[in-house]
Amino acid sequence: MELKGMAKDQEKNKTVESAEDAVRCAREYVKDVIGQECESIAGVEHEKDGWTVAAVVVELRRIPSTTDILGTYEIRVADNGDLLKCRRIERYNRNQALTEPQRR
Repeated sequence: MELKGMAKDQEKNKTVESAEDAVRCAREYVKDVIGQECESIAGVEHEKDGWTVAAVVVELRRIPSTTDILGTYEIRVADNGDLLKCRRIERYNRNQALTEPQRR
């Protein structure tokens, strides 16, 4: 059991060298912090001190699924894999067409 915890800690502290690494870290943080699986990635961007990933999460499942409530989260991951920020930047129904980001 301790080995799994150590491996998880080492994996989170590895260097994030690519967008793929950043997305992998962001998906893990979404699951750990928000408690939901990441449904999709809406964007990824490298910045001078790390990565910003926009992750889409189903916050409330409904029937039919077109009425699900989705949230887009901004996840900031440092180049060393640490979580810098996790915040919801928009919330909407799956069937709602978004024309531009609803940043706060």
